[in-house]
Amino acid sequence: MSTLLTLLIFVVIVSWNLHTSGDLFLEGPLTPQMKFHWGQKVLMLGLLEGLWAVISLKWLLPIFFDPLDLSKKQILVLVNGIVFSVGSGIYAMLEAS
Repeated sequence: MSTLLTLLIFVVIVSWNLHTSGDLFLEGPLTPQMKFHWGQKVLMLGLLEGLWAVISLKWLLPIFFDPLDLSKKQILVLVNGIVFSVGSGIYAMLEAS
């Protein structure tokens, strides 16, 4: 049950992040204040996603399983998702200023 809860939290954070990013970049014209607010939200969700990924992969999941040996490709996909999210949040905030 703990393993599923750990993964469910990660899925919720990622889906909330995708939804917020979609609202930010696919909505019609936004005011600068709205862009800045949505950019902050995407940035914070990206940082939360990265923090939760580290916590769950390094400390929580190895409690229930053997230490996880992720391949370089899996780590690259995870890091790229986090970097893209943080980068798009920063870009939206800079564009709004």
